[in-house]
Amino acid sequence: MKLNILMFIVCLTLGSCEPPTQTYKFRIINNSDMTLYFDPNVSNRANVYPDTLIRETKVQLKIWPHTASHQGGIISTEEVFRRHNIDTLSIYFFDAETVDNIPWETIREEYKVLKRYDLSLEDIQFLDYEISYPPTEQMKDMRMYPPYEK
Repeated sequence: MKLNILMFIVCLTLGSCEPPTQTYKFRIINNSDMTLYFDPNVSNRANVYPDTLIRETKVQLKIWPHTASHQGGIISTEEVFRRHNIDTLSIYFFDAETVDNIPWETIREEYKVLKRYDLSLEDIQFLDYEISYPPTEQMKDMRMYPPYEK
C-alpha cells in the first residue's frame, strides 16, 4: 500500500509516469550482401569531425545483410547536434569479417573503413533519417570517404 502511494506521489511530481519518447532516431540500412559493423560517432567526444580517426574502442553495433537497425535516444537529432556543438556527424561502416578477424589497432592504423559518411543535420533530414550502406544515388553529393561511386 505504501509503495502505491509513493508511486502516485512520484507520478504527480513528475507530471507523468510514461517513459520518455524516443526522438533521436536513425535507421541504418544494410543493402549489401555482407555483415557490417557501424559507428554513429556521436558519443565519442575524442573523435569529432573534422577529426576522422577511428575510435579507440572496438565497434559493437552489428547489422546483418539486407536488414535495418534503429538507433535512437530521448532527445531530438537537432538537439544532439546542438548539445555536442557539432555541424557534422561521422558514421563509419566496417566489414564484419575484418573487425572479427583483425586486431582493432591494425584496423585503426590502416584505416580499414568500408565507408565513412560525414553528414550535416540537413543531409540527415534530407535522407529522412535513413542512412544506407552502400550509399544511394540520393547521397552522391554528400561528403564521404572513399568518395561516392556509382
